[in-house]
Parts: sequence; structure tokens; C-alpha cells
Amino acid sequence: MLVLLCLAVYVPGLRALPTVDRDEARFAQASRQMFEAAAWPESRLDRRMGESGAPLGAHAGGWAIPMVESRPRLNKPPLIYWLQVASAWACTGGEPALDAIWMYRLPSLFAGIACVLMCWRWGLELFGGSAGWLAAAMLALSPVFVWEARQARADMVLVAFTVLACWMLWRVWRAHRHGRPAGWPGWLLWVAVGLGVLTKGPMTPLVIAGATAGLCVISGSAGFLWRVRPLAGLAIVLAIVLPWVWITGERIGWERYAAIVSKEVLGRSVEAAEGHAGPPGYYVIVLLVTLGPGMLFAAAGLARGFARGMPAAVGAGGTRWSRLRARVGTIRAGRDAELFLLCTILPVWWVLEVVSTKLPHYGMALYPPLLLLSSRAALAWGWRHRGWLSTRVGLAMVHASNAAVLVLVGVATGAGLLAGLGARGLGGLVAGASAGAGVALFVYYVWRALGRVRARDWLGLLRLNMLTLGIAVVGLLVALPRVRGAWVVHGLCRAVIELEAGRARPIAFVKLHEDSSVFELRGRAEWVDEYGLKGWLRANAGGLVVLPPGAAGRWPPLSRLGGVTGFNYSKGQGGEWVIVEQTREIPGPPWEEGVTR
Repeated sequence: MLVLLCLAVYVPGLRALPTVDRDEARFAQASRQMFEAAAWPESRLDRRMGESGAPLGAHAGGWAIPMVESRPRLNKPPLIYWLQVASAWACTGGEPALDAIWMYRLPSLFAGIACVLMCWRWGLELFGGSAGWLAAAMLALSPVFVWEARQARADMVLVAFTVLACWMLWRVWRAHRHGRPAGWPGWLLWVAVGLGVLTKGPMTPLVIAGATAGLCVISGSAGFLWRVRPLAGLAIVLAIVLPWVWITGERIGWERYAAIVSKEVLGRSVEAAEGHAGPPGYYVIVLLVTLGPGMLFAAAGLARGFARGMPAAVGAGGTRWSRLRARVGTIRAGRDAELFLLCTILPVWWVLEVVSTKLPHYGMALYPPLLLLSSRAALAWGWRHRGWLSTRVGLAMVHASNAAVLVLVGVATGAGLLAGLGARGLGGLVAGASAGAGVALFVYYVWRALGRVRARDWLGLLRLNMLTLGIAVVGLLVALPRVRGAWVVHGLCRAVIELEAGRARPIAFVKLHEDSSVFELRGRAEWVDEYGLKGWLRANAGGLVVLPPGAAGRWPPLSRLGGVTGFNYSKGQGGEWVIVEQTREIPGPPWEEGVTR
């Protein structure tokens, strides 16, 4: 049932959704070049090396160094690229020329389904089958999971390994509390940590370290730390990660590699990278949008977790260790589940709020434990409970949940309307139908939600949230790829391919420097500015040029062949981009001939 739910909300739009700028396009292009390096004969490969021995050619990195055109992409470890290459290889039979963006999205799709199933199984062990099923269903419908499960990026795979590590840590903690040996979960824990590091760096070990430290402090004993086997675990993680680190350091130079690692780990903590900053409390605000139906009981879940996981304090006397326990709390028998989940969530949440670089998907790994607490609160207190929901905080969560669902329904309806106006044939019919269904769904939800709020049928409201959100997500993801104005680069690349008519020509994008153009044109797109365009035209006779809005009038020697009107979401720029070609020699003084990629 859960697998069918995941397929229903994750598969629509998987193939139709164009390549998304900028991270997805970079991941997919690096994976494609790695695929080509493995599948093509040596005569077709570009293995140029720099004077220092660093890779410069598109295929010089082989399997070890991800490359985007001639640039090594070392800010992310290689496991996600290997998984994407394996996926594309299986789908194409080993021919890179037959690949497509959806093939590189399959690892994220499978990782998303795995997260939902692990959340269900983990919840079954913590609270029983009903709580596990409800938490898994809410996780599957979480907007950020719905989006990341169809993105060719590392985040969904990272979350899958992190959830697996947390689940195994719970089994180790449970064995410790009952005086039993940890067994194989203790070893699988560290394998998951190592694979998480090889996917996207320090997030997985950060969650495990925070949870372990919290449990040791609150329980007042360091015995659990040794039950986790940190030394053996470190050896396992190093055995998984070090071979790639060694090859990379040798290939590009240890000084350069250390600078990259320092910038990605320490630099992002101290200074916001690429403008991705946010105030303290950023992830609390983001939660209102990204958590989905689970937001309705998130506050209740945390409150209930505190009440049952850390309900009493020990005496203030004694040693320094016991005084520390007095401030934090102690464990009541039978409440290990709530305590464990709190220790999994809170330390890392605090770190994320302190770190300067903030992005909405950074907190995804904390959603499964948070939703497990939420589902337990929903089932424990039921629809007649008048406790926390009678307070201002509880009612605020209810209204925020309703508002979030209604906003998503409105967005889905708007996307369907825009797509219906711009698409023809069956696509326009489907998009128009989704817009009409969105209006009907909006009215139905308002009518039913108002009745449930008055009757305090909170569990019924949660089910209504989940149903409405699922339908809205499917409608949005069916309509969104058909909104042509939102996919300027995709439209331009398709127009360029049609104009070429099977004859490959040089292509330059002026100021529109988006990585999806490189992926969709298979590395042929070159990026120039207007100062370097004259030099590029001299070197590439017969080439095509994509000019930004307003620039065509400044280049009379260029003849218009076509254009695409829309909105570039990466830069917030709208207008018409035109495709031109040179018709006569460009007069005037020579300009700077700089070309960037």
C-alpha cells in the first residue's frame, strides 16, 4: 500500500519534468560524462590533463573525479554519480547517447520509497503498526520529499542512508537498555554512516553523533557510547571513504582538495554559501511549508515526547555528572522511544539553525523521527482530545496546516490553468482538467475542513489534509512540465535542435548561463557575454546564438531565426530570448574575446 502511494505521488512528471537548474543539471551532466568515460571507446574520449596532472578533459576524471565539462566537481562525493551512472546504464543498455534526465532521477525515486518503507518499519518497532503507517504516509506526502524524489541530486539518497543509520542506532539503544548485545545492527549502522559520507559528506555522522551524545548525557552513563563501537565504526567508515579520498588527492593535489573540503564543510558553517542565508528559526518557518500534513501534530508530538521522554529530574546534589543530569532530565522506564527520537532531532536541529548556510532541504533527515512523534500524538490523543489543540499554539498549527494545503491546491490550479492555455491537444486537455479539479478540490476542502475544526475532529482533519495534498501534488506535477513559460532554457534547447535539423552547429548562450543548456545540448552549449560574442562569431562561422531580452536590437548583423518567451526562475528574469545567426561580417573595432563555460 505504501509503495503504491509513493508511486502515485512520485512518478507523475518524472519523465515530463525538464532538467531543473542548477544543481540537478550539474549532477546529471557529471554522471553523463562519467557514463561516457566508461562506455565509449578510447578514440571518442577527451582525457586531456593539465600541467599539474589535474584533469581538464571531459572524461579525464574517469570513475573517480566527477567532471562538468572541463571542471572537476568535487564539492560532492562520488556515490550519487555512480548510482546515476548505473541507472542510466541499465535503462540504455550501456549507450550514453540514448540517455534522458529521468534515468538519472531513478536513484532518488528508489531512495524516497526506501525512506518511506524504513519509516514505517521503524515506527512499527517504536509505537506499533498504526503509528508507523501514519508516519510513513505523512512522510510520503511531505512536499519536500515529493520534490526531491524526482530530482537527480544527492539529497534523497543521503536521507535514505541517514534514516537507515538512525533506525540501526535505535536497535543498538534498545539492546543496550535491555542488556543484550547489539549484533548485526551495530555493524550495519556504520556501513550506513560510511555510505552517507560517500554520498554527501558530514550530515549522516552528525545526526548519529548528536543522538549518541544526547542519549549518553541524559541517561547519565557513557556505557552506550561503547556499545555503539565508535572505534570499529570509524574503521568501517574510513575503509569506505578513504580509497576515493586517496585517489582524488593524488589526482588533483592534496592542497587543492583540502581547500575544497574546508570550503564546503567549514566555509558553509561560517559564511552563507551562494547567498543561501537565513535567520535563526529558519527551519521552523520552513517546516510549515515542507512538512505537509504532519505539521498538524508536530507541536503535539514534540510536547508529548518531552512529557514522556524526559519527565523528571534527579537530585541536585552529588557529582558534576549527576548535577548535569539534573538540568537535562532522566529516563522513565518504558519511554525509550520518545527519548530516542528527541535526541535524534534536537541536537542536529540546533546545529542547522546555527550554521550560516541554510536551504529548505537540509533538514529532511529529521522529518522521519519528527513525523513518528507526530503520528504517535495523533493516535494517542485522538480526535476528541481538547488539550493542546485548545491552546493558541495548537490552533495556530491547525490554521497553518489548512493554509499550506490551500496554497498548494491554488498553485496546482494555477499551473493547470497556465498549462491549459499554452498547451495543445491531449496535454492541454489534461492540464485544463487538472485546473478544474483543483477548483473543485479547493471548495471541497474548505467545506469539510471548517466542519472538522468546529467538531474538533483533528484526526479526520489530518486524513483530509493527506488526501487533498496527494491529489494536489499529482495535479501540480502533471501540469507543471506543460507550463512552457517556466522552462525557458528547455524551450530554447528544443528550438535549437529543430533549427539544426540534424546538423550539429556551434551554439552560444549570451548571459543565459544555466547548466541545463549544457545537459540538454550534450555539452555543446558555450557561455559568452556580449563583449566576447564578436570573437566567438569569428571563431565559429555558421554558429547559432541565443540572445537575452532586449539584446537583439544591438546586433543588426545577426538574423533572427526564432524565440522563446517566458520566465527564467534561476535569475528572476522574464521576456523573450531570441535565436539568431550571423548574416554578414560584424563591423567595428575588435572587442574582448573572452568566452566562459
